[in-house]
Formats: sequence, structure tokens, C-alpha cells
Amino acid sequence: MKKIISSLLSAIATAAWAIGAATPAFAVTLRLRPSGDFGSSPALHEVALGSEFQADLIISDLGESLFPSVFSFDSNVLYDSKYLSLNNVSFSRELDLGGEGKSIKQVTEKDLPYSAYYSRFVRISEHSLLSPELIQNNQSSTFVLATLTFNVIGAVGFDSKMTLINNGFSGLNDAAGNYLPLDVRDPDLNFRVAPKPLSPVSIPEGAPNGWAYLALAGGAAGLLGRSRDTPLDRESRYR
Repeated sequence: MKKIISSLLSAIATAAWAIGAATPAFAVTLRLRPSGDFGSSPALHEVALGSEFQADLIISDLGESLFPSVFSFDSNVLYDSKYLSLNNVSFSRELDLGGEGKSIKQVTEKDLPYSAYYSRFVRISEHSLLSPELIQNNQSSTFVLATLTFNVIGAVGFDSKMTLINNGFSGLNDAAGNYLPLDVRDPDLNFRVAPKPLSPVSIPEGAPNGWAYLALAGGAAGLLGRSRDTPLDRESRYR
């Protein structure tokens, strides 16, 4: 009897392991990264004063042309307007498949007067008007939801950050209809305002080097001075 029970328990444990191995736990990932950086980002990102800085809202760990997929999203990005000025927000083609009027996009920027660290936030949302099947069959597993473009202002040497807050997503379900959790990883993007890069001095092609140029310039000045030395001037010097 004990052998039968032991064998039964062993079979149940083996079956449970097999089911767990066949259906691994999923978690969809949302990140805020410097534009073009899909991996781990440095703890401190330097941005040059007077330049443009772009940050990507990236979704990953979706299915490739299958479950799960994103039909709509709604997120806030908080930042300090003393160092950054929002210039533009652009959306990817993954929720509208590149068609005009195939999704509803909204961008709202507001002040945060009661925040000790942030002074503004921008709310970004998009809702697809296409069928879930069409989205699932064409959506990538990792892509940029939206790109935020900022102008870098403020003072050199100061550190600041922007922070991502998720308001909601739809479509994050597996094939059985179970909702999959959303993992907001590294929601803070830390940056430091760096000095403007020095503009290189361009010398025309074929021009002499600096010392030779100065010598030629000095010689030309001497010749110019001699040309202005009249006979009357020479006679006055010898009196």
C-alpha cells in the first residue's frame, strides 16, 4: 500500500513539473530608456546642454505575432521642467499598423505644483481601433510604444531624473484568457546636464598649418607697411 501511495505521489509530482515546464510564468516588461537603448542603461546618463534628448517607452516579453499583445496603453512620465522642455511625442506603428485613424492617440502635459521633485508630467495614451486578431498577428515581441523628445535646458552639472508610471494596459492575456502581470523595470531614468560640446574649428582644405599661416600673415603685414612708406617719410626720418 505504501509503495502504491509513494508511486502515486511521485507520478503527481512528475506531472505537475511537466505542466509547469510546459507553461512557464510570463511577465510583460515596461521600461523607460534613452532612445535606442533596449538593454540595461547606465545609472547616470549625460545629456548636453542645448541638445535634444530622446527617451523611449519600451514594451517587451510579448508574443511574436501571438498572445500576449498590447491593444492600448496609458502611462505618465514625470520630469523637472527646470532641466527638460518637452518638444515632441511620437508613437510607433504597432497599435495602428501604420494606418492613419486606426488608433486614438493622446498627449497631455500638466504642471505638478505640489511635488517636491518633479514640476511637470506628460500623460501618453493610445487605443487601437483594429481587431485584436489583426494586432496579435502583426505585433512584435519588443517595440517602442512612444518616443519623447526633450530640449535640454537648465544648469550644467545638475542631476535630475524622469520617472515612468503605468496607468493601465489592455491585451496582456495568454491564450487561455489569463491576465499577465506587467513588470515596470527601472522606472527612473537618471541624467546629468553636461556642458555643450566644443565646435571644432574648420581649416579650409589645402590651407597652411597654423604657424605657417601666422608667418605669412606677418610677412603680408610687413609688405603692406613698406608699401605705405613714402619718399617723404624716409626723408623725414633722416633729418
